[in-house]
Amino acid sequence: MLCCPGMKRYDASCKFLVEHYPLDLIQLVGLPGSVKWLESMPLEVTAPSGATDAVLHVDWQGADVLLHLEFETAAKVDLPQRIFWYNATLGAKHRLPVYSVAICLLPRAAAQADAYEHVFPDGRRQRLEYRVLRLWELEASQALEHAPPGVLPFAVLMGGADERTLEESVRRIEESEPDPPTRDELLTVLCVLAGLRFKSELTWSIVRRKKMRDSTTYQDILEEGRQEGRQEGRQEGQQAAMAESVSKVLETRFGPLDPGQIERVSRLAGPEVLRAALEQAVRSPDLAAFLRWLEAWRA
Repeated sequence: MLCCPGMKRYDASCKFLVEHYPLDLIQLVGLPGSVKWLESMPLEVTAPSGATDAVLHVDWQGADVLLHLEFETAAKVDLPQRIFWYNATLGAKHRLPVYSVAICLLPRAAAQADAYEHVFPDGRRQRLEYRVLRLWELEASQALEHAPPGVLPFAVLMGGADERTLEESVRRIEESEPDPPTRDELLTVLCVLAGLRFKSELTWSIVRRKKMRDSTTYQDILEEGRQEGRQEGRQEGQQAAMAESVSKVLETRFGPLDPGQIERVSRLAGPEVLRAALEQAVRSPDLAAFLRWLEAWRA
């Protein structure tokens, strides 16, 4: 999902960029040294706020790493905890280090924290740092001159962007993407992101409306809008997926659980309780310690 809860219409845009322009997203992040894209991972990690925005398996200077991207339009108090949650789950499942980047699309996300930290009563700290990339600190003119096609839709959110940036982005996309269907999909993504900064009437007047309506990304956006009305019915399923993730972390660390233990975990309810259970699953020294916590919670 591109961005945060309440912004479901961006999900399809993120999915399209991950599937078709993973190397361009890596270039947007600007990791130092040699980085090679290996594969795009399924967006299957679920939390109360939804799935991860993007997870790319890369070779970073000879090391296998999962590059995890979260797109945000505002500073979120719960983002550090969510990124910790995603790191723990992805790392446990794939047995790979996870490098997280929060990509802030709008200046109202400027104050976004860049670390998760928990201090225990004895003073010991549990800390996870991640990178925060603020798009408005990048120059739109540089992106228009040098960026690959998959980065061009973000130029309208960079420093110094104006209506001419939108027009130039359209021109560059039309010139640089030879495949007509893919080009129309990319223009749709540009329209979606430009809508964060410009009025929709302006964006659609600059980009050809009819071709956008024919794109699968546009149709996916419409479908996501229809699905928002059914979101409440999915909350129970999301919580079940979280409980399953808790069990997976425990089994990865301590070996198979017996049916009774799985049942006890599955009875956990509520996003806060499940999030706390995941943290306990990650930091408990052994399975017995987690089960003691579980009994204390039930008491």
